[in-house]
Amino acid sequence: MLTEYLGTPWTMVEDWVVFGPENGSRVDVVFEADKSASIVVRFDIRNEGIQFPALICKMAQELDCMLFSADLGSLIEPNGATLAVALDNAHSAAVLRNFNIG
Repeated sequence: MLTEYLGTPWTMVEDWVVFGPENGSRVDVVFEADKSASIVVRFDIRNEGIQFPALICKMAQELDCMLFSADLGSLIEPNGATLAVALDNAHSAAVLRNFNIG
């Protein structure tokens, strides 16, 4: 599924593969010693397309899992509308964090 949309993965370091560009929306898969893996998704909010969020929702649904936003500290249902709101809220929070006066 990831290869079809994001192309051939590349290796960041040993046991860490990346689907997608280094400076854009991507999926990182980090393999653990016990043969499990962590999946980390980075959304490039400069890209307003719906294909990548739809892919991530589909992947989460197939894995029967929820999404987690570190920025918001909350679980997110893997559906397009909920994810869109969460991404908008995360963007707003990032803008506020980076706001400087003076």
